[in-house]
Amino acid sequence: MNGKWVLIAAAALLPWTVCDSPARPGGPSRPDPPHGPLARIAIMRPLDGHAVEFEEGYIRHLEWHRRARDPFNWYSYSVWASSERQRWIVYATFGHTAVELANPVSPSEDERDSRINVLPHTEFRGNWIYEFLPALSRGEAVPTPVPRVSVATLPAVAIAVT
Repeated sequence: MNGKWVLIAAAALLPWTVCDSPARPGGPSRPDPPHGPLARIAIMRPLDGHAVEFEEGYIRHLEWHRRARDPFNWYSYSVWASSERQRWIVYATFGHTAVELANPVSPSEDERDSRINVLPHTEFRGNWIYEFLPALSRGEAVPTPVPRVSVATLPAVAIAVT
C-alpha cells in the first residue's frame, strides 16, 4: 500500500502539571516562521541517582543545539507531580513541516553529543510526531512559553492516507 501514515490523537487528560522553558536562553531568537502542523514530542526520565548529572548534561546538549544553529525552538517541560512521573522531562519542538522534521541539523553530531551528555543518565520513554488539528484543538500549533501548563495525552490512532 502506497500511503502516508498520519498520527491522529483522541482524548485523555493526564493528571500532571509541567513547567515550560524554551531551550534557548532568552527565548526564541528568530522571527516566527509560517508554522507547519507537526510537532516532535519525546519523554525521558533521569536514571535513579542521576538527576543532577542528567540536568547538567541536558543543559550542555541544548547548548550544542544553539552552537549548531539549530533553527528549531526546543521546549523542555519538567514534570512536577507526586507520582512515578516526577522529574521526567518532556521535550518538544512545534510548528514544523514533514520536510523540516526529516532534515534536522547535523543528525550524527546531535546523536554523538546526546550519547555523551544525556544518554548515560536517562531512560527514553517515547518519541512521537503529532499533527496539530485546529478543528479538534484549542490554542495554537506553537505554544507560548508559560510557567505552568496542563498536559493532555491522546491515545494514538494511525490511519492510512492514500
